[in-house]
Amino acid sequence: MRPSTASTSAPSIQTADIRADVTSSTSTAAAAEHTTLSTTAGLVTSSSISGVAVPAGEPPVPSSSSTPVAVVVSTTAAATTSPADPVVVMRQFQPVRPCNGLTSWKLFRKHYRRVAKVNLWTSNEELLSHLTLALKGPAAEVLRDFDETSPTALTDLWARLEHRFGKVDGARDAMRRFEARKQSETESVVEFEQALRVLYRKAWSTAPADQRDSALKRRFEDGVYLPELSQYLRLHCRDLNFEQTVERARIYATTVESTKPKNSVRFVGHASTPPGTMRDLTPLVDQLKSMEDRFELMEGRFEKLLRDKSLAKPSTSPRSPS
Repeated sequence: MRPSTASTSAPSIQTADIRADVTSSTSTAAAAEHTTLSTTAGLVTSSSISGVAVPAGEPPVPSSSSTPVAVVVSTTAAATTSPADPVVVMRQFQPVRPCNGLTSWKLFRKHYRRVAKVNLWTSNEELLSHLTLALKGPAAEVLRDFDETSPTALTDLWARLEHRFGKVDGARDAMRRFEARKQSETESVVEFEQALRVLYRKAWSTAPADQRDSALKRRFEDGVYLPELSQYLRLHCRDLNFEQTVERARIYATTVESTKPKNSVRFVGHASTPPGTMRDLTPLVDQLKSMEDRFELMEGRFEKLLRDKSLAKPSTSPRSPS
């Protein structure tokens, strides 16, 4: 028995109508979404007709009833961000103090290495070029007949500076000066301490810490300017290290300096001189003048007496032989 054509065509017509409604609703929602996204980025738009929710991009599902099917289309727009602006860092290079050979070349090498580290000079070519520019006067004479293209050019240039301005036996000379170093009258305790440290580092650069501390402490106690300070350090600082001994010496020197009376100089006739001081010296000055006049008078009389005596002396003629 063949099925009725009318009974099967009705559901087909109903399904087609539902699909048409869904397509129309989807088109309307997409248009509204496009308009909303063009004005505000990152917002979510939807078109709702009460019923079943259908995600965007999927085909609508028809229902078995004749009620229009609601389709909810939701699309989240990704927020677009503009690329970050480039950051420009301005770095100022630190200048190198020129080397003219009048100062210690070792101090210049330490200064140059610190500046090179700050300025990020890492390659030997950069270090060599900046070093040659920093040499002035007698120090620039070492660049004569110097091969800058050699792989060891930087090391060779430092060796030339050491040969030109360094001492032949610097360690031995530093040992001698360290043993003979004493604090001067105008030198502070801290300056004397620093001078001992520099000399010891030059003389014994590889000495252990305990040996360095004991040697510095011994030389410091023997070389201070005040004899009473040296005796005080030997008696009361025997169990202290070098830094603690220096601190005790600073306290002692400061205390003595604060309690030491200051000499005042007063000029005669100055505005601050009491007026009675000049009047008290007047009688003494007058007495000295009178004594001077008496001496002159006595001297004149004595000379006159000698003249008179020489004139009154008779002349004796030689006797004739008989």
